[in-house]
Amino acid sequence: MDERKKRRRSSPVPIGQTIDAVMDRIAPERGRLRRILKVWKETLGEEVFLNARPTAIRRGILYVTISDPIWQSELRYIASQLLEKINASLEGKERIMDIHFRVGYLEGAMPEVDVVKTEARRTEEAVEKLPAELREPVMHVSDPTLKSILARLGSSMKGGGEGPDEDEEPTEDDGEEGVT
Repeated sequence: MDERKKRRRSSPVPIGQTIDAVMDRIAPERGRLRRILKVWKETLGEEVFLNARPTAIRRGILYVTISDPIWQSELRYIASQLLEKINASLEGKERIMDIHFRVGYLEGAMPEVDVVKTEARRTEEAVEKLPAELREPVMHVSDPTLKSILARLGSSMKGGGEGPDEDEEPTEDDGEEGVT
């Protein structure tokens, strides 16, 4: 009973320290990865963290997911310094021996070309070229992928805007030139 009272009266412990201790007990690899992520972000900064992030540890190898292969080239130059800082943060626990990079999706990564905006602009241009009876319903589609598909489909139905005008009667010559 006396021991319990002593524990309650001790000074508060930061929640992060408590979480780290619990994680070390229930999932040691995740606890190590959390410490590595902290060192990684502090050492390399926000931009690198958004584009190159440690995602797993297996058999002494730290796996880093990168948004673009160029990050591998950049980080290879400082890999030994990174390993030194990372291993110092692990406080004598199993050391990281190497870093392997793999290209993959990273939420929040900032690609050089904003593909999503480019595709959205192309879709809007395609929708504007559609005939009015197709344009109106397609404009109200909120899903960008579906909107893009409908715009392309509508465009191909009208021959991509290169077919006959709406008022022009089709001929029976099946498109052969010079025959009337």
